[in-house]
Amino acid sequence: MMSTIPVIDMQEPAGAQTMLTILAVDDAATMRETLRSLLSAEYDLLLADSAAAFAAAIDSTIPNIVLLDLNLPDGNGIDLCRSLRRNPHFDDCSIIIITAYSDEKTLEEGYLAGADDFLRKPFIPTELLSKIRLFDRSIRDRQRQKLSLEMQIRTNEKLNWMNRLMKECIGSRDIRSSLKSAEGLADIIETGYLEVAQMTGGEFSSVVTL
Repeated sequence: MMSTIPVIDMQEPAGAQTMLTILAVDDAATMRETLRSLLSAEYDLLLADSAAAFAAAIDSTIPNIVLLDLNLPDGNGIDLCRSLRRNPHFDDCSIIIITAYSDEKTLEEGYLAGADDFLRKPFIPTELLSKIRLFDRSIRDRQRQKLSLEMQIRTNEKLNWMNRLMKECIGSRDIRSSLKSAEGLADIIETGYLEVAQMTGGEFSSVVTL
């Protein structure tokens, strides 16, 4: 019995080239509006005005970048940062704490909690955008590396299946059935081309070029 041709999707995962999602929490309406004006054109921006609203937001989304205000009416950015880092679902999130404090103790607590960077208030818009774009490039680089690894794994699966089929074709006495089973190879091998079905002395000789 001939092997079944595997269905392997080599398309880039949906969302790989879409806007990154930024979740920002700040209790000051003026700061939220500043963030909206700076970031909403380039990013999928979600805004929260409290720790509770932030918690509700992360129940339904996994942001790529998180902006945390240090002082909130019902919590603080250090605790929110620590809670995110305890959850493996948010391992790939980049976290920036935005605060008016810049003393050594605050910075140490933030970094120990898992923050990737700090931004001091009041900040220059260009400084915020530069930090965001730096993390943007880093995140997209990781996404491309992950995609490349996934595609290599899928290609290896194709090659393993192809090797099994070739062995079956060579050992099969039913030449017509073997040819029919091999018809889909050209469609599933995207990294090169396959020449199969040359008959010599009642057997197949095949050449695979990648």
